Amino acid sequence: MNNKLFECFKSKDSTQLESFDILDKKNYTTNIIDYLIEHPFIDTLTYNFDNKNTKFIIYRLNYYNDYYYIEYLLNNYHSINNETIINEYLNTLNGRKIIKGNLKLNNINYTIVQLRDNIEHNNWVTLYDIIVNNTYYQYHIDDSIIEFFITYNRIDNLFIKDKLCLKPIILYSNIHEKYRNYIKKYNSIQYCQNKHDNILINLNKYNDNDNVRSICFIHEQLLNGSLKDKDFIIERKENVNYWLFKNEKKIISYIK
Repeated sequence: MNNKLFECFKSKDSTQLESFDILDKKNYTTNIIDYLIEHPFIDTLTYNFDNKNTKFIIYRLNYYNDYYYIEYLLNNYHSINNETIINEYLNTLNGRKIIKGNLKLNNINYTIVQLRDNIEHNNWVTLYDIIVNNTYYQYHIDDSIIEFFITYNRIDNLFIKDKLCLKPIILYSNIHEKYRNYIKKYNSIQYCQNKHDNILINLNKYNDNDNVRSICFIHEQLLNGSLKDKDFIIERKENVNYWLFKNEKKIISYIK
């Protein structure tokens, strides 16, 4: 990488990194999303319980800094064949549940459930976790679930005024435990890394012992033009890619 370009990317007025940038970070689920965005795949589903085993696809609509996206609940793809038990199981989940419909793949029935008013952070994954990373930290996502989302990937499409919403990518990092409370409070790692003069944020694909998972609202793209207006660059070292960010305007982080 051209050193001058890299230094240009690193140069940033320190006044732009005041704490209010972090305090203003917002991530929440809200029912108003339903009135602002369109989710056409879900709107076409129908629901018919036929006394056969079903696996659950449980999702929620989420919002962060003008970005709308979908998350899916991990470790809850149980196969259940009794409608009463299904209702009892759904009642164990925090939030309001709405059954949206059924889908079938390879003779497996899938029941699609929307979960509202749930603000828990653990065990929620994105489409990128499922069909690109295939993992959540070191936990491998079930192959049948991966195949489901590859086949029905349009389930993840959200639209605002007929424009497809950006889908986040998922990256990881390792942060010292002394920052745990800070990260949990602010969902921020802006000042928690020691690399690159403690200014740039350094993220990567999952490595052993990584303890922070970051949701990034970016387009992966080739380096071109001026770096002054870019939020991030990709640096390649020893055949490994590292994503370097100036700030966290397009990142929200959770510690394991």
